[in-house]
Amino acid sequence: MEIEKYKYSLSIGKKIKTIRLQKGLSGEALSKMTGISQQQISRFECGINRIDVESLAKFANAFNINVVFLLSDYDKNIFIASTLVI
Repeated sequence: MEIEKYKYSLSIGKKIKTIRLQKGLSGEALSKMTGISQQQISRFECGINRIDVESLAKFANAFNINVVFLLSDYDKNIFIASTLVI
């Protein structure tokens, strides 16, 4: 049950890490872009901490992508719209 508890946060965290690496960004660089500490970014990427809405928006802005793109991997049936209002 504990593994299931944060599976969505882990999925989103993995996507954040993948995008960060694809863009050639270090944890430190992403930290400077978002204002989120490197330690917190690492915890998000590993699924240790759940990702809050404000942090999702900061990652989306830093990557110049839509928040829905970060959420799309974990349940495609929930997010049908092309935009999400925060």
